[in-house]
Amino acid sequence: MTGAPLKDFMGHLQAERHVSRYTARNYSRDIGEFLSFIQQREIVPAEAATREMVREYLVWLSQRGIVRASIARKLSALRTFYRYLKQEGRVESSPMSLVASPKKEKRLPGFLSSNEVSCQPAATRGAGVGQRRQGACGAAGCPGRPRPG
Repeated sequence: MTGAPLKDFMGHLQAERHVSRYTARNYSRDIGEFLSFIQQREIVPAEAATREMVREYLVWLSQRGIVRASIARKLSALRTFYRYLKQEGRVESSPMSLVASPKKEKRLPGFLSSNEVSCQPAATRGAGVGQRRQGACGAAGCPGRPRPG
């Protein structure tokens, strides 16, 4: 769906905020996806979207396997869109208020296999202390130490 509010918002982004064409394309796609979502469930214009519709949309995105970082990006686009609509007087309040972004996924750090650990001392034999440290940490990357450069 590309209704008047979305077209007006896209014009605002390009004319007043001078966003790149890639940013504009991503905003258009993310907001358009949400507007299509709410139209499939209920025939409502963008200005009539509710917080509950946004929450349903978040559940739908999660069920489709969309990663948290992408969901956060989509929410950011929607927040900007509804902030614009509010500034223009098209909505009294944003459906995005009180909708929290998903927390970032925490990934565990990588680790060396036992084979990689056993290879480290052999690679640094015969070197000075500084070179051993650089050799051991340079290949594996020691946390908290700068990589040799």
